[in-house]
Amino acid sequence: MEEKSKEKEIEIEIKSPITILVLIFLSTILFFNIRATLPNPIVFGDEAFHVTLSEWIAKYEEYFKFIPFEGTKLLREGFYRPPMWNLLLASFYYLFGINDLIPKILVPLITFFLGLGTFLLVKRLHNEILGLLTSVFLVSFQSLITYTIFFYYAALLVFLSTLSILSFLIYVKENNKKFLLLSFTLASLALLT
Repeated sequence: MEEKSKEKEIEIEIKSPITILVLIFLSTILFFNIRATLPNPIVFGDEAFHVTLSEWIAKYEEYFKFIPFEGTKLLREGFYRPPMWNLLLASFYYLFGINDLIPKILVPLITFFLGLGTFLLVKRLHNEILGLLTSVFLVSFQSLITYTIFFYYAALLVFLSTLSILSFLIYVKENNKKFLLLSFTLASLALLT
């Protein structure tokens, strides 16, 4: 019997090389951000405060009226800050245990998803090139880079508010009520941040 060799061809079609370029760029930014955060201790005043607060929420499974580990009269009268960042971080602590790796990876991941979400929404609003440029410029802003390597609520606030505004613009352009609902949901979460 004669063996027939069957040749199989594998064809990979890349519909959008710009999307691949965005993913490569954002992955590179993510790598360098995590590389900057992992070896450094949590020492900055506000980031240490938020990390400690989130650890306390995860450990005692409650959100409190006053900050239990602060002793000043002003802080004993009530906690006035919106809780979203602390609850998000506390949720990860509760699920995976209290570990400094969580905020050190979470904040750069939020920046990665900010760039990706911005690309996708601006691509839908206008085109891929403008989506690429917007994503690159947004994650490259010095202020965003600064708060990406601090474990602070600003990265989450920028993420939620930016995606809320872009979702609203898509609603205005397409009159798609799903994007209006998404915009209001993200804006509400941003207000809680």
